[in-house]
Amino acid sequence: MNERLAQQRGADLADQLRINRLIIRDVQDGVLVVDAHGLVHLHNPRAADLLGRLVPDLSRIEDFSEELAQRLASWRAAQGASSVNVRFSESGRLVRARFVSAGVAGGGSSLVFLEDLSKLQEQAQQLKLAALGRLTANIAHEIRNPLSAIAHAGDLLQEEQRGPHKQRMVQIIRDNARRLERMVHDVLELSRRDRVQPETIRVRPYLLTFIEEVARNDSIPNESFSVEAAEDVTLEFDRAHLNQVLWNLLHNAWRHCAGSPEACASRFHAGQIE
Repeated sequence: MNERLAQQRGADLADQLRINRLIIRDVQDGVLVVDAHGLVHLHNPRAADLLGRLVPDLSRIEDFSEELAQRLASWRAAQGASSVNVRFSESGRLVRARFVSAGVAGGGSSLVFLEDLSKLQEQAQQLKLAALGRLTANIAHEIRNPLSAIAHAGDLLQEEQRGPHKQRMVQIIRDNARRLERMVHDVLELSRRDRVQPETIRVRPYLLTFIEEVARNDSIPNESFSVEAAEDVTLEFDRAHLNQVLWNLLHNAWRHCAGSPEACASRFHAGQIE
């Protein structure tokens, strides 16, 4: 009877150990089982992934991380916190290490849980970007409603054609309405970071084509621009965002040189691409 009970308890213990190993293997956080002498009897694949390399069982905790070993020793001596942040040098991962006693007080094994903080930070950043996108869209919507009314009023005034002075005022209204609309469009595009698609751009051909479009669409003389770039110069950039950046730079320069091609050419030359 006693022998059969002992065998049953041995089988139950083996099953429990096997279940514990399966649970530890499949949990999302890294797990280390460290005995009182600093030997790691068990660790799951997630711990190796966070560490950035494979370490065999029954290695010392120092083989995983010197800093982690020091923090664990401090906690066991009641001189350190039970939860600390540690960065693994091999993988560069920042983790939160949480120490839990798995034995009797003052000795026995400890469980070390490793939580990937870089993933949490990335998720928090994504949430911030999503919130920023929603806020930007709401603001753009609120701006575009009165902007449409202003543009429509400018069109109606344009149709009346009552003298050169009034024509000039109408043109100011229409130009600034277009400028505000472009600013709203640029802000919305820049907030959509998920649409960024970097590509290799040959600088000189790109600039020559871009300047032709700006000069044609915005009635700026071609001689206002000066481009100096070698044929083999390239850059990695999202083409749409590069268009926005250069468009803003060129129009700011044109506006501040008071529409003078001579002054404008000298200003652009100072910012040439080499």
